[in-house]
Amino acid sequence: MTTKTGTGGSRHVGIEATDGESSGEDIFWSSQQIRALNEIAQVANRSFKVNELLNFAADKLAEILPADKIIIRLLEDDGQTLRLVVLRGMPPGYEMAQPTRRIGMGMVGMVALTSRPAMIRDVRKRHKLTYNIKFDTRSLMAVPLMSEGRVVGVMVTASKMPNVFSSGDLLLLSSVGHHLGTAIDKCSRSGRLQSSEERYRYLFENAAEPIFVTDARGHISEANLAACSFSGYSKDELSAKRLDDLLSVPSKTSGDPTSLSDDTRNLSFCTKDGHEAIVRCLNRPVFRDSQLVGAQTIIRGLTNQRWTQQTFGDYLRQVTLAQENERKRIARDLHDDTIQSMVIVSHRLRRFSSRYEGHLEKEAIGDLQETINLLVQSVENLRELTISLRPSILDDVGLVPSLRWLAQGLRQAASIDCDVEITGNQRPLSPETELALFRIVQEALNNVRRHSGATHARIRLAFSQGHGRLTIQDNGHGFEAPRSLASLGALGKLGLAGMKQRAAQIGAAFSIESKRGEGTTISVNF
Repeated sequence: MTTKTGTGGSRHVGIEATDGESSGEDIFWSSQQIRALNEIAQVANRSFKVNELLNFAADKLAEILPADKIIIRLLEDDGQTLRLVVLRGMPPGYEMAQPTRRIGMGMVGMVALTSRPAMIRDVRKRHKLTYNIKFDTRSLMAVPLMSEGRVVGVMVTASKMPNVFSSGDLLLLSSVGHHLGTAIDKCSRSGRLQSSEERYRYLFENAAEPIFVTDARGHISEANLAACSFSGYSKDELSAKRLDDLLSVPSKTSGDPTSLSDDTRNLSFCTKDGHEAIVRCLNRPVFRDSQLVGAQTIIRGLTNQRWTQQTFGDYLRQVTLAQENERKRIARDLHDDTIQSMVIVSHRLRRFSSRYEGHLEKEAIGDLQETINLLVQSVENLRELTISLRPSILDDVGLVPSLRWLAQGLRQAASIDCDVEITGNQRPLSPETELALFRIVQEALNNVRRHSGATHARIRLAFSQGHGRLTIQDNGHGFEAPRSLASLGALGKLGLAGMKQRAAQIGAAFSIESKRGEGTTISVNF
């Protein structure tokens, strides 16, 4: 049976008719059931506590379904075990007898394995399931808790009476399972993101080297403990200062001590007690949505070489990881919540328009249709935004197919021919390296589309023994490449500066070859 769900898609519901009865009865939900489903969906959208959410859902299901037993199991990290989380109405001894279930074992395990709901109208007619009789169970339903096509748990409702559940009940339970699965997965991701942010914060605060974070105007927005110790100022005192209050250009040299460009220079640092020391400043720009918003500056005293480039690289990698996790979280929240809600609104508006078409003025019908069209277009725009924030293709199929997907996108969006050439024996790359190379190609093709005036582009990925080389080449009008890549940020070439920074984070060499009228070639040796 295929039927429409509340999220705007279609869901195939598998019903096991064990007693020979037809499962094709009409689907009907009472107003109480619809209200309960909406309440569960609302709590699922805002809840970040899994146990509270599952117990709330169990309470609501007990009110709207003819069930005297409710069981919810969640999939363990091993992907093979279902752990008992919620238990309602089962006789004493069940929790001890059935604390976990293996995937593929029994009805619950098969639902988790196949990702399909199931219903048993009368256990006594299923000799393989007679063990349920000792727990005073005659009929039961089981549905998977799903998120993005993955099973995260199983929910079971049961009754001591036979033949009490209908196809509508199974569909209702499946809808609840969809909302719960999405919320459980979101809670899990939120926990992982929080852990990642806590690790980043720990790395920042406990780094041996002083680290200053400034905004685009040079005001200090953050400073770690080493920065406070090195400068002699408290965090509150530093937050009221600009970085150039502490740094100056030594005599016999010139330049801006707080440039936001990507460079390393020797400067004079003045501490709170008036002491001046020549220090080495490692300066890196900070970008948000391709906009230069500030800089991170690491201070290294030339008389003390305890800070290493490796430490700085680890710090930058952690920052990038936190940014990518945030992109992924926002993209999934848009997909799971905002887009789904907008789809529901558009369907309801269509139903309203169809139902009351004969009772509305023609102008009102036209306005309503314009509103529907605007919603549909907004949904498409949001879907494109989620893809640009974090394309799932990289996680799903890997780097090479993702590069072909980017090339296809350039052809479709700008009618610029783009081919992909892979040479050598492909080898597995770390997720960090794949992500950096993907983002570099993505930004390079954006530049091709927006600025180059090119008609053709080529992506080459060459593998050799222990090394690799990525090149992006176009036949556009080109530009005069700067002599020093450290000046990219200062020259306003933020996209190129971001590519260089990503290459540096994976220990790769980045280069640009371009002349006016001769196109541009970007190379990354990793």
